[in-house]
Amino acid sequence: MKKKQDLSSAMEDYLEAVFDIEKRNSVARVKDIADRLKVKRSSVSVMLQLLNEKGYVYYSPYSIVSLTHAGRTIAECIHNRHKVLKELFIKLFEIGEEDADKCACKMEHGMISPLYAGMAGLLAFIEKNKGNLDTLKKGIAENKPTDVCEKKDCRECAGTDKKPLIISLNGLKKNETGIIYKIIEDEAIAKRFIEMGITDGQKVKISKVAPLGDPIEIEIRNYRLSLRRNEAESILVEKAE
Repeated sequence: MKKKQDLSSAMEDYLEAVFDIEKRNSVARVKDIADRLKVKRSSVSVMLQLLNEKGYVYYSPYSIVSLTHAGRTIAECIHNRHKVLKELFIKLFEIGEEDADKCACKMEHGMISPLYAGMAGLLAFIEKNKGNLDTLKKGIAENKPTDVCEKKDCRECAGTDKKPLIISLNGLKKNETGIIYKIIEDEAIAKRFIEMGITDGQKVKISKVAPLGDPIEIEIRNYRLSLRRNEAESILVEKAE
């Protein structure tokens, strides 16, 4: 199987979406994926082409989408981690279903296998006996830190009304600008980006998009350069107002 490291969190979300849609509808289409992830169909097509090139999905324009063996293996893994996290958040911490789902979606990507195994074991343990759950919940309630407020987001306490929108460079449209926030790739690729002048705090603008959506051309430090979509996915930016 291909190394999981060549997949971004967004790519894993797409694989999981195809997996879930196939379970419900037998087949997955671009429209279904766009509706589930709340993105444009054109964005779905670009991402599916990248996943097809990497060997995780079978896809061609105007056709249904299906997972390869490698894609299905990773999608099922992400799906299971999401399910375990969501159930724990609801049953053990009494988080509402919607918030539990959102948090699980964000946290599922960073889980290493031993952590998933431990959480799955914990969930199984509390499901075997209601007394286990009651004991754990009582212990959690008695040992909660006293300096944690009840608000969902720390920025509420800080009085920050306008929250910066952090997205991948792929999320910017033509002629939109942003400030580079972070590069989420390994050291070697990050170093190559730095050599190209792509560094934190730099203003970047999408100046051109290829007819099929890939590659894109960006303006940074008064010059232009071309990036593949999979490279742009690794660059987080704060979208300018």
